[in-house]
Amino acid sequence: MELGTIPVSDGISMGHEGMRASLVSREVIVDSSDPIGPAETLFTSSFYSCLRKAMRPGAIMCNQGECVWLHLDLIGEVLRHCKAVFPTVDYCYTTIPTCPSGQIGFLMCSTTPDCVLRQPTRTPAAGLQEQLKYYTPAVHAASFVLPRFAERAVAAERRPAMPHVATSVREPLFSRSSIALGALGVIVGA
Repeated sequence: MELGTIPVSDGISMGHEGMRASLVSREVIVDSSDPIGPAETLFTSSFYSCLRKAMRPGAIMCNQGECVWLHLDLIGEVLRHCKAVFPTVDYCYTTIPTCPSGQIGFLMCSTTPDCVLRQPTRTPAAGLQEQLKYYTPAVHAASFVLPRFAERAVAAERRPAMPHVATSVREPLFSRSSIALGALGVIVGA
């Protein structure tokens, strides 16, 4: 089925057929149910591999990525699947009151190496921005800032690594050990 220029199809059947047709758009949105049950095929290495082969250069993929409060181990596993296939992999989340725990995450991947998905590539025109109730470029960037426990769990899978850009707590300029070493240097030098 095609709606305007947006192709819509059954991802599981496409995955099994190897997604022979090249995707027309630069963006792929995988609107799936949970990775346990009927849609679990949409969270496997083989699905991501088939999807990647069908994507055009510069394409971006977004897939439902569960919730850090409920499925952190699963999120790490799926990010590892994505990292094996895509040169750029990241994770973000938003609040959705109808989801369990009120949050849902997203796996974000790009065929472009070192693509910074945490910053919008374009901003809405002023007139459109005024009509939007939720989205702003700042909300976009903030969606990649995770609670510390979640950041620790997914940081190794995020690519490109961007220290301090998407961590919930900026590392202090001075640590306890650097202050202690400095004080010791002052004492010894005195």
